Amino acid sequence: MIIALSASAFDQNRQGSLAAGCNDFLAKPIRATKLMAKLQTHLGLEWLYEQPIDPAAKAPAAEDATGQTGQLAGPPPKMAAVLFDLARQGDVKAILRETERLEALGES
Repeated sequence: MIIALSASAFDQNRQGSLAAGCNDFLAKPIRATKLMAKLQTHLGLEWLYEQPIDPAAKAPAAEDATGQTGQLAGPPPKMAAVLFDLARQGDVKAILRETERLEALGES
């Protein structure tokens, strides 16, 4: 899946990106909620949310494409760091292996 990003929001740039084989298009500035919605749509993702442990803690709520809000549950910090490093390197195969490991951790 490829999402084209462009500083230009003109329709001709969008159409050109789609014609070149991109699956979708986002114009800058990139809004996290729009990016997450596109990822959810194209990858068939389901966002999982967890409630804050301390109800007095006012952590910013995340919103998914369906409008559901809650605290977004992420991977353990060490695995997040590994995924971040792999993303910086552009190692897609290793990212997929790590996400499979992460998924297996969630199932146990």
